[in-house]
Amino acid sequence: MSAITEGQLEVGGLVCGPGTDYLITGLAVYDLPAVTNDDIQDPSGYGIIPGPLDRYTGSLISIEIAIKTAVPTPEALRAAMDALSDALVVWKEDATVLFRWIPPGYTGKGWRHSGRNRKLAWVDNTFQFGWVVAKLQFQSFSAARLSDDLHSAVTSLPVSSGGRTYPRVYPLVYPGIGTPGAVTLTNTGNLPADFIARIDGPCTSPTILMVGPDGTPYQMTFDIPLALGDFLQVDSGAATVLLNGVTNRQNSIRAGTTWFRIPPGSSVARFVANAYDPNAMLTIAWRDTRL
Repeated sequence: MSAITEGQLEVGGLVCGPGTDYLITGLAVYDLPAVTNDDIQDPSGYGIIPGPLDRYTGSLISIEIAIKTAVPTPEALRAAMDALSDALVVWKEDATVLFRWIPPGYTGKGWRHSGRNRKLAWVDNTFQFGWVVAKLQFQSFSAARLSDDLHSAVTSLPVSSGGRTYPRVYPLVYPGIGTPGAVTLTNTGNLPADFIARIDGPCTSPTILMVGPDGTPYQMTFDIPLALGDFLQVDSGAATVLLNGVTNRQNSIRAGTTWFRIPPGSSVARFVANAYDPNAMLTIAWRDTRL
């Protein structure tokens, strides 16, 4: 992925802005994101009963770009136009377009959207003055802005210590106190963040536990044995569970388990399974998410 700097944007892998042949002359959001929710009509006929969750839809982003090459020949301009067209072509197999942006004056590493290219129009392609103006529209999948920085945290299974077995007619096992391997997941945005978790075996019935900033508990358990070398990839945004990143294992989700996201603020995540193995690991990756 290309590195971008202040004032630059990247769309479909093509970097535009200062220091490139693509001058950004306009950037606007055409529509405010709509909100969908689980509200229901109050049976009494007066107003609504609020549902548990509001969801924001995507936005239509408009970008105007003036193309001016170092050598303003028709051939160079045509090549630059083709490069922009290639970055936005909609019939690619992976038609999702990644839009990254560092606003002028912004001190961070920028934000990103994923979506589809909707329109590309050449406003002036006469080459008369050595430049070409293009306008494009980009439909984001979500109104949320994701940080360009990808955060990650890794933890192992808790190590059990102590405990004692007293032999009787049948053994009575008194378990020891677990020392959980906990990690802090911090989302500095103002919307819940999707995450991708990777659970590496060997372990059986791995579980991701999380306690949110307000003390709300979350849990996902997968009834599946993972051998050494196997891993389970869990994507909360796509709601997918893949064995070794390929095979669908949605059926391993334990009944009663619910999908969750990382709330704004700092949450604590833990990794547990039926038995301890030092090679079993949990890796969680996420981006700060903001409206």
